[in-house]
Amino acid sequence: LSGYRNKMDFTFGARRYVLPDEPEGVDASFGLGLHAPGLFQKVLDIEHCDIAFEGASELVRSARELAREMELAPWDLRDHTGLLRHLVVRRGERTGELMVDLVTSERAQELIDPFVARLLERHPEVTTLVQNVTSAKATVAYGEAEYVLHGPGRIHDEIGGVRFTISADSFFQTNTGQAERLFELAAEAAQLQEGDALLDLYCGAGTAGLVMGAGARTIVGLEQAPSAVQIGRAPSELQSHSD
Repeated sequence: LSGYRNKMDFTFGARRYVLPDEPEGVDASFGLGLHAPGLFQKVLDIEHCDIAFEGASELVRSARELAREMELAPWDLRDHTGLLRHLVVRRGERTGELMVDLVTSERAQELIDPFVARLLERHPEVTTLVQNVTSAKATVAYGEAEYVLHGPGRIHDEIGGVRFTISADSFFQTNTGQAERLFELAAEAAQLQEGDALLDLYCGAGTAGLVMGAGARTIVGLEQAPSAVQIGRAPSELQSHSD
C-alpha cells in the first residue's frame, strides 16, 4: 500500500549513510531522510518515500537541495551540533491542506527565513509553514518554541464527518481512511447508548472520542500536551483541558 501516510518525519544528519555502490570518498556530510537500520547516528538520504502522501518526496528533495546550496548545517546526532534537525510534512487527506514543520536547534532568523522563502517559492501549494526550536538532545521532532512563518500555523482534516484542526505538535492518525474505519468498528463494538459517557484516554486531537461519541451524553478527553487539546471542533461543541 503506497501513499497512505498523511504525515512523515524526516531527519537532517551530518553523517549520511553511504550506499555500497557509491564511489570511495563521496561527500557524506549532509543527509535528509530516515535513519539507516542499526545505525542511529547516520541518516539515509531519501529520494522517494512510497508510504508518504503524494508530493512529500518533492518537498524533501527541495529542502535538501536548498539547505546544501545555502550551506545550512545539519544536526550531528553524535556531537549535538548544527542547525537543521527535522523536516515534518503533513497533509489533510480530505482538505488537501499542506503543512511543513521545520525543527531547528535555534531560531537563526537570518538563515532560516531566506531558506523558508525559497522553499515556498518552489512549493506554493504549502498552506502553512512553522518552525519549531528545540535545545533537547533527543531526536524528537518537537520544539520548546514555535514560530509561524507562513499561513495560519494549522491545517484541517476530516474523519467520520468531523472536521479537526491540526497543529504541528498535535497527534493525529497518520492513515486517515483506516482511522475512520477503525473508529467505525470500535463504535460498533462499544454499543454506546444515548446518555452514556465516553472517556477518551490519551486523546490527542480527540479524534476517537468525537467520531465515536456522536450519540454520547458526555465526551471526556484526557491529554497531557496543551497544543493537542486546544484543537477540537468549534469551542461551543467541545471543551478541552490539559492535565
